[in-house]
Amino acid sequence: MSMIQAPPIGNTVKGFDLYHGNTVNVMDMAKGGMEFCFHKATEGTNVLDPMFRTRWPFILEAGLIRGAYHFFHPSQDPVAQAAFFAKTMAPVLTFKDLIFMDWEVADSISGDTDREAGFIFLQQVEKLLLKRPIIYGSPYFLEALARDSRFAAYKLWIAEYGVKAPKIPPPWTDWTFWQTGDQGLDYDLFNGTLDQLKALA
Repeated sequence: MSMIQAPPIGNTVKGFDLYHGNTVNVMDMAKGGMEFCFHKATEGTNVLDPMFRTRWPFILEAGLIRGAYHFFHPSQDPVAQAAFFAKTMAPVLTFKDLIFMDWEVADSISGDTDREAGFIFLQQVEKLLLKRPIIYGSPYFLEALARDSRFAAYKLWIAEYGVKAPKIPPPWTDWTFWQTGDQGLDYDLFNGTLDQLKALA
């Protein structure tokens, strides 16, 4: 099955995502019409984003829907990565927050090994945090790993810039979030209304 292009189904909601390298006033972004903000929390088995704990409460205070993501490394133990992400998030995660797996590096690991390690990570995170992660990645990277129907259970945050509609790799047929561009800051869209986003969160 080849990739398809999937334009928004109707209304969209604007948001942005951050890591420690971004300099931004979250409150100003909220006043400017943004409705959600995702922040990097962890990477691998032991790297904590140095701005995460500071910014996490401010995102909520700004009235934004929050999400946190883990940058996944297939060369590292997926169970240990899930445990580290869960340990970081458990004290600060609310039932209204979203969680994500940032899947964008291969670490010179074979596709089969990468795919299976990623699936283990997803299962472990859901077990530990009682929330199903959303998968982030670019179309061609996700396509190259030949993800099977197991991954369709996880919603997709696709990253593709400079296009009118992103390409969607199998097994997905649409996207939930779309990272549309990087202009010193990553901007995103939610595929739906604000009420639908609140319901998802």
